[in-house]
Amino acid sequence: MEPDTIFDAAIDCLSRHRLRVADAPALVPPKPGLYAIYGDASVWTTLGVRSTVDGGPLYVGKSEDDLLAREVFTHFNASAARKPATGSSTVRRSFAALLRTELHLQSQARNPLKPADFASYGLVGNGDLDLTAWMAQNLELAIWEKPKIPEFALKDVETRVIEHWDPPINIHKAPTSRRQLKALRALLAREARMRANVSGTFSV
Repeated sequence: MEPDTIFDAAIDCLSRHRLRVADAPALVPPKPGLYAIYGDASVWTTLGVRSTVDGGPLYVGKSEDDLLAREVFTHFNASAARKPATGSSTVRRSFAALLRTELHLQSQARNPLKPADFASYGLVGNGDLDLTAWMAQNLELAIWEKPKIPEFALKDVETRVIEHWDPPINIHKAPTSRRQLKALRALLAREARMRANVSGTFSV
């Protein structure tokens, strides 16, 4: 299969068949692939982000092993049996940064008992639960399973899809600036450091 054919198939699949978060645990397979996160116009307004491509997603990512574990359970925390993990999800940290005022979110060290790596901040109190509820209510997702073709790398398809759509919550590989999002994430990282009363520098 040619690279352009694979790319076209990924774009087509990720443009359709969107799932509600509540339905995702039963419908997303534990297989490698790409995923796209969507929101309607009101969500884009709430987040304060803009699109460079009409109809594009908010975020595109990949899972080399398991879409169900990476996307559904880590990013969306779509399981009552699992503890929210904003400190382990760059997607959740970006949504938290953009929703800081809307949801009154405050940051803390991912592990408050051993404060470190403040760029990978967690959320104080019920912040994780509030973020999870907002994501479930306002976001949809689409997936594309990686074909069983050994000669192509999933990361290369991901790169092309991100370059095509330029999703505003993607930082790495994004073709345009993410100055505002980086600044908001840095703000929460500083807040987490201040809460732990630890001095030093960090990067986002």
